Amino acid sequence: MPALSHITQPHEVMSLVASFCGHFALSTLRCAAESFGVAARQHLVCCLVNYIERKAARSREDVCNLVEQSGLRGLPESDMSYARRAHLVAMLCSLDEERGRQLLDAERSCELLEQEVHRARIATAAALRAIAKDTDDLATTFMMRKLDHRSFHVRALCVAGLLGLVKGGHTRILVAVKARLDDKHPVVRCQVLEALAFDADAGKAARIEAVVSRLEKETNSQVIVQATHALQAIASREQFLHIIARLTRHPQACIRQAAVNTLRTNPHEGNEYAILALVERLEDEYGTIRWDAVDALKRHTDRGDKRAIGAATSVLRHPQSVVRRAALELIKALVVEGDEQTLASITRCTEDDAVHIRQMAIDLLRKLT
Repeated sequence: MPALSHITQPHEVMSLVASFCGHFALSTLRCAAESFGVAARQHLVCCLVNYIERKAARSREDVCNLVEQSGLRGLPESDMSYARRAHLVAMLCSLDEERGRQLLDAERSCELLEQEVHRARIATAAALRAIAKDTDDLATTFMMRKLDHRSFHVRALCVAGLLGLVKGGHTRILVAVKARLDDKHPVVRCQVLEALAFDADAGKAARIEAVVSRLEKETNSQVIVQATHALQAIASREQFLHIIARLTRHPQACIRQAAVNTLRTNPHEGNEYAILALVERLEDEYGTIRWDAVDALKRHTDRGDKRAIGAATSVLRHPQSVVRRAALELIKALVVEGDEQTLASITRCTEDDAVHIRQMAIDLLRKLT
């Protein structure tokens, strides 16, 4: 073993820890604290934490004992940041809740959630989340109080920390978290939507109403996507499709686009609301929405579906050629041989003012007759 006085470089400390168990490495740290530089001690602590995490995968009891006996929590800030210490305790909480409660300094955690170092915030929030088991305990009370903190990072982390209590059906927590759906920062709104996205009867109607209300006035694309995911997780399939179909008629193009994309990526075979809503989008003023609607209907509508074909046929009379083209493209994908009424509508398109539509109709008639 190398002489302790010669161990001054981080890579040498790494080698030492790799050769011996965690307890030995910790005693080395204590005995040679003055010989090591701060950087070397920090690397040694990092190795110790990694060692404990590896042990966690094999023996829960060993890890609990190791964390309690190692004295890692007592190291000064220069050797072990609170972010790493909180991470250790959060890991222990996940293994043994009672010991985690005893080890975690909740008051100190509350203070550090507000500091400027975001890594420390994240680790501290994880530790608080691990021990927030009751509506009136210190961690829960603190996070509830900080839901309107000046920093959006802190607000988002507090919402994440209360996730377990929200899903546990605690009404007061659910109401407080849901109120942050109108937060001015999209990161917080996304975090709230993630917290509300669970399939349980507790507050289901209120959660659906809150998510839909957020969707109807949202402008941030990431929040819109998160809201549709949340709605899908909460509502039944039929209810979800019905709501999304209604949103395809929203005055904001970004909402219509998101609703159409949602129907494009989620099967809706046989759902009349979804089919008719998508056919209506063939007349949308935005080309991307029109063609996404065509793609959605192609993917999830059966060939020969009379509702979709009939609705698309009526769009062939639209004054804009781009709309007529989208309708004809859909008819091309769904029409079946022997549908005389649809064939007659296609035949009329051979006299269309637009050359490209006339050619599409001629090619389609050749294929069907």
